[in-house]
Amino acid sequence: MKIPQTTGSVVARLRREKGLKQTVLAAALGITQSAYCRRESGTTALKPHELEIIAATLEVSTDEILRPAALRPAALRPAALRPAGKPVLSGEEEALLQQSVPVLRQLLQLADQLGLSA
Repeated sequence: MKIPQTTGSVVARLRREKGLKQTVLAAALGITQSAYCRRESGTTALKPHELEIIAATLEVSTDEILRPAALRPAALRPAALRPAGKPVLSGEEEALLQQSVPVLRQLLQLADQLGLSA
């Protein structure tokens, strides 16, 4: 498995996997596409709150962005790499995630309406 070398390269890969343009994440962060590009390229460091917004928009955890799956504790690994029967999220974490999903869907719909998505 190839391990990405920078946080920005992980974000770029996840963004492409979701079929999103840089402009969608830039809009979520409230910055220009060129400023966002500098974050993906590593020229400008991601701030902690930006990382949280990006993770929510991409529907992944910040841990997935910061640490390769193979290095995460077993309970946090993707199902294919996790021992059977291990929970991924606690009940409280699952409830918070379920509350955020409708907001993220609205954000993605707005991006579509504005022509910002792929």
